[in-house]
Amino acid sequence: MHLLLSLVIFVLPDDKVLLPVIVFLTLFYAYNRNIANVLIVGIYALYTSSELVYYGYSLSLLGLLLTGKSLFRATPPLLKPFFYLLIYLMASYVIQIFFEGSWFSFPFFILTFISPGFIAFYVFRNPLTYGDLEKVFRNMLALSFAQAIIAFFLQAVPKGIGAILATPTYGDMITGTTSTAPSLAILLFFSILPYIMNFTRTFKMDVRSLIFVSICVFYIFLIYLNDSKTELYAIIISFSVISALRYVSGKNVIAKVFLLVAGILVFVSSLSFLNEKFLSISKDYDDYITGKYNAKFLYFVSSLDPDTRPLYQYVFGSGPGTNGSRAANALAYDVLFKRDNAVTLPSFVPAKSNTFTKKYLSKYFDDEYAKDSGGRSAILGNPFNSMCALFIEFGVVGYILYLLIIGRIFLKLTHVRGFLALACCMLIGTNFITAFIDQTLERVVTMHLQFFLMALALKELYYPESFLIVNRKAGPLMPVLTTTN
Repeated sequence: MHLLLSLVIFVLPDDKVLLPVIVFLTLFYAYNRNIANVLIVGIYALYTSSELVYYGYSLSLLGLLLTGKSLFRATPPLLKPFFYLLIYLMASYVIQIFFEGSWFSFPFFILTFISPGFIAFYVFRNPLTYGDLEKVFRNMLALSFAQAIIAFFLQAVPKGIGAILATPTYGDMITGTTSTAPSLAILLFFSILPYIMNFTRTFKMDVRSLIFVSICVFYIFLIYLNDSKTELYAIIISFSVISALRYVSGKNVIAKVFLLVAGILVFVSSLSFLNEKFLSISKDYDDYITGKYNAKFLYFVSSLDPDTRPLYQYVFGSGPGTNGSRAANALAYDVLFKRDNAVTLPSFVPAKSNTFTKKYLSKYFDDEYAKDSGGRSAILGNPFNSMCALFIEFGVVGYILYLLIIGRIFLKLTHVRGFLALACCMLIGTNFITAFIDQTLERVVTMHLQFFLMALALKELYYPESFLIVNRKAGPLMPVLTTTN
């Protein structure tokens, strides 16, 4: 069924026709208290190439949330600081309107940056069982496998595996029915992760194990083929950091000091090797640092330079949706290059660009640079990335506040055993790393999954009495979904 539905989405000339269907199913299942199906509809919304479909889903969740009890009181302690950040951003938005902002900047920012977080509050609002989660993750895996089939046989094979391996930029076309190749890579990996953890616990040398290993190899090959190696490396680094933190947290003070000293000595002794490796990498990617494709590097330099904007903007931000974020770029169609097939805004939404965008960002992505893509990497060559955008829009104060909120959740969950906490930490780490080169923190796939897993892990941690209700037989996912503190 998932393959058939995925094929229907694949052949649709415009995914936006699915918007009313997604909204109807979300409200229908919510009315009938079928929470698991509401979550599954959200997963389907992620597999559409038009993010407007997902925005319809997330706004439907917001409508459901606003009809219930107080969101603030129903939110666990670690998530409540998000409300303070929201108040800070709203104040920043009101102030920037009087200077050089747009009335539409914050509403657009809510869609692109905030709306993926609505799923977290919906999960907290409604009761869930492990049976529900088993159903959701089982459907996620089936849907991801259908996507893998489509991506390989309908996108990769017609283009030619050899041609894709010889020209990595061809991999950007292997997206399944999603909007980008990295989105497909993240969905593939995190849909199979709970089964990998279960497999390592219950391994048996049989036909089922061979089939599962084959699927894993197939997924990894697809991730490599669609040029999502950055995501794969980020996942490996995140897992390594989490494993190290978990290992160190279980040691006494003397052991921690010893490990710290040993780590410093190893680092110092490897400086020569690291320096040679850095020089080698710098040489390979010189075009993106000092060469003709260094737009992202220049964006970093100008973002950190306090002389590029007024002091109050550097400290408190230019306001949400005003510079470099996807919301800001949508409004800056007067100075930034737009593809001919790009989504256009309604005529009643005027173009708006602040001084920084006009003076710096516009020259990093003008018509000449955008059209002269050549063989450059779209991610490395284009200037846009979440870290620069948020630093400019949030300012030093808001940026630090945001990192502290996410950092507290990450560190808390690294000490919690079980799949939900591990998967959430891995995705937080992966998103943080890739946000330096891409607009990861505004991609619906990465942020929906992050907030979904974050809500499940924190709900299991803080409210086990309302979550650990098993109303059905333990399935294959049950061992890895059980938390052991």
